[in-house]
Amino acid sequence: MIEFGINDSSTANGRYVSPADFQAKLFVEVDTLLAKKATPIMVTPSALQGWQSDGTDSNTREQPYCDANEGRGYSKGHFG
Repeated sequence: MIEFGINDSSTANGRYVSPADFQAKLFVEVDTLLAKKATPIMVTPSALQGWQSDGTDSNTREQPYCDANEGRGYSKGHFG
């Protein structure tokens, strides 16, 4: 199982990985697993919520990582 986005999107302690670099690393990880006949399972992390006074969630920092994750599977025909 591969969880993504929480540490990758953080700027704390130098953990940030750009969405493009994240996707490139994800491609390598998934291709390596597939070559070993394993089934990678992508896991969406718990939401990092940023609640506003009007009750809406304003945290969108994980969206680029979600997009990169979807792009990996569909572009190579592994999912869907």
